[in-house]
Amino acid sequence: MEKANEYAVESLKQIITLASAILALTTTFLKDVLGDGRQQATCKWLVPVGWILLLVSIPSSWSAIVKAADEIGSNADAGKTYVFKSNKGTPKHVFYTLFSWFLPSIPATEQNSLRKLAASAQNYFLLGLFSLGLFAGLNPSVRGS
Repeated sequence: MEKANEYAVESLKQIITLASAILALTTTFLKDVLGDGRQQATCKWLVPVGWILLLVSIPSSWSAIVKAADEIGSNADAGKTYVFKSNKGTPKHVFYTLFSWFLPSIPATEQNSLRKLAASAQNYFLLGLFSLGLFAGLNPSVRGS
């Protein structure tokens, strides 16, 4: 189980690295990418939404890593315990489940708060990527305008 914990923490580190790089690149080169056609771009609100979602994924991932390290460090059987293990409880209303994907403090079927925090970090990251990708897909020819 020690390797499983390492892989899970490593994926959270990758989210931090990728989200930071995407934020740095898009903020640095947005003007160059859009060029003179930035006034004709549609759904410009998708860019700041994507940035905010990526920004939220960074501290969420970091927090999950720190909590995992605390749990592993405080557990005598750290090598035998998968700290991100699913722990399903009684089913909750579908809205609780959907909202818990982004707010891990909301009660849901999943009882492992560390797993919920890591999942919310991943969900914020994916939604941020989707937002920026959707903007790029909706504005493929803005540069040529």
